[in-house]
Amino acid sequence: MKKIILTEAQAKKLASEVVKEQEDYVLGDGRYHITAICDITEYRATYKGGEISDIGKVKFDVSYLVDIEQDSRGVSDIKIYDIRGPKQIKTVIEYYPWDNNPEEEITTESIIIPLDWQKLDIEKDYEMEYFGVDQNITVYVMDDGQGGLKTKQIEITIKQF
Repeated sequence: MKKIILTEAQAKKLASEVVKEQEDYVLGDGRYHITAICDITEYRATYKGGEISDIGKVKFDVSYLVDIEQDSRGVSDIKIYDIRGPKQIKTVIEYYPWDNNPEEEITTESIIIPLDWQKLDIEKDYEMEYFGVDQNITVYVMDDGQGGLKTKQIEITIKQF
């Protein structure tokens, strides 16, 4: 075993960095937090009756709980559960008007898409990088029957071992 000797200033800086790193994940509510990068995907969905050209990516906060089980040999299991995110997201959509006239230009609009976290699809990745929720999230949307969009599925990857 090697010893590391630090000055008092170095020890304070190290301690403050460790505390800051923990605060980035746990914001006093006992939950872990990440900033997710959300890719919105549609398959044969329309917006206001028109063909969708593009839907902009969105960043938002996702939180979750972690339960660590231990036995005599150490950590036996880590469970990630109670994943939560915003009830809705605001993004930009580009679409062709409903009449699909080839001379008509693409229309760009700011929209709000409600997210239904009950439609969460969790994939598990067992690579030993880290444990937690991956920051890349995909939201699949479909027509809501009123010209807008709603959640079909939210796909999240959990990193664990």
